[in-house]
Amino acid sequence: MMIEKMKLNEANASRRSNGPGSCTHILCAGGVVGLAVLLLTGCGKKETATAPAGGAAATVAETPAQPADPVDLSQYEAAFASARPGLKMTADEAATAIRARNFRDAVEQLQRIAGFTTLTPGQRQAVQELINKVRAAGG
Repeated sequence: MMIEKMKLNEANASRRSNGPGSCTHILCAGGVVGLAVLLLTGCGKKETATAPAGGAAATVAETPAQPADPVDLSQYEAAFASARPGLKMTADEAATAIRARNFRDAVEQLQRIAGFTTLTPGQRQAVQELINKVRAAGG
């Protein structure tokens, strides 16, 4: 009798977990619907078609133009890309000040960074070159 109850409980459990109205099927269906909605709506980027002089249609994304950095930050940012978190945060703050054209604060932050004893030679060189570039740009 005990064995029959166990078999009955196993059969009921498998019907509850694998049936068409089970949570597994409902979650799966919800996931498929959610995925379909995401695929149909795309990334949210608006695109417009324009006809150039050649007559062929071209697609142009409507994104505002980003202002150019007042000085080239690529070497500086590359030098600090793998720096320890505290140093990287300070280096990023200096880059943000430069992008905001707040040159005085940027030079002060860069000079503070230049005083760190843990800088690598490449980081030290990148900081000094950036200080010179910022000063030339008006800082």
